[in-house]
Amino acid sequence: GRDGGFGIDAQRGVRSLAAAKAALEYVKDGMCIGLGSGSTTREFIKLLGERYGQNAIICGGADGKAELVWIGDPPNP
Repeated sequence: GRDGGFGIDAQRGVRSLAAAKAALEYVKDGMCIGLGSGSTTREFIKLLGERYGQNAIICGGADGKAELVWIGDPPNP
């Protein structure tokens, strides 16, 4: 078809993954970042886990949104 063989949902998934990969390039050790919700956020969190493993701390909010992500070792209190 006109969509190159990809359905609308598949195209959105490709765009979400591309956006998440691009955003990940800005992430540096020691950063604290806020996240929203949605398919791009889900892809971004998966990529964070692949890149940082247990050094990525993700705190979920009551509304289902990921509210805080800390990259690297957490700060000393």
